[in-house]
Amino acid sequence: MDYAKDFAEQYVNTSMGRLHSLRHIGSGPKLLLIHGLGGTTKVWSRFVEFMPNWYDVTLLDLLGHGASDAPRIEYTVKVQVDVLKEFLKATRYGDACIMGHSYGGWVAAYYASLYNIKALILEDAAGLEEQFDEMLDNNGIEAQREELIKRLIMTDDNKEYVMRSIAESNVKNDQLTGETLARINTPTLIIWGAEDNVIDRRFAKVFADGISNSQVKIIEGSGHTPHFAGAEDTAREVVAFIGSIEGSAKL
Repeated sequence: MDYAKDFAEQYVNTSMGRLHSLRHIGSGPKLLLIHGLGGTTKVWSRFVEFMPNWYDVTLLDLLGHGASDAPRIEYTVKVQVDVLKEFLKATRYGDACIMGHSYGGWVAAYYASLYNIKALILEDAAGLEEQFDEMLDNNGIEAQREELIKRLIMTDDNKEYVMRSIAESNVKNDQLTGETLARINTPTLIIWGAEDNVIDRRFAKVFADGISNSQVKIIEGSGHTPHFAGAEDTAREVVAFIGSIEGSAKL
């Protein structure tokens, strides 16, 4: 697939504003890709090069990101999940496999804990209670937060009030606890970069221990973004996983 040529834009109205996405229509399995914090559909440009052309792939700009609307609201994970539910209903894409990277993985996992989906793919996902506990133990959460906000507002024309709202929101109620993960009953693939220096690879095991029907694949030579640094290997793992569910052909 060619990100620049093979995807058509679509906009969907939700109760919080319009969501922008790109879709490549195919006859095969449906796959929804959700970027991380401060990202856009563009982050998947290299990854989709290695996806089979017959897959039906949608790239979503989360609320407040990319070409989606950015209302002045409190950007909680729950808000993103509610809007995602509206998007999937409006596009009739509810039978898709959902893959989320980092913050997008947090949103995808939270969604899967509430609603039934075909399959879940978590790539270097954020949101675990243990991740936040570790930051608090290191007494560095405030400094990390400010550094994150500064970095994000310098990238892809991100809006400061959106990035600050997400970074400063009270995430206690949205954290992925053991109880949250136990509610996920869909087949789950956990992908992690072997050299991730943003969210340590040991958290892949926490996800795997919490989600009963799950498996872990480590992408060697990759950091926090296997979909870019290890795009071909990541795509191969995704296709093999979906194929095991769908009975579809290999990459």
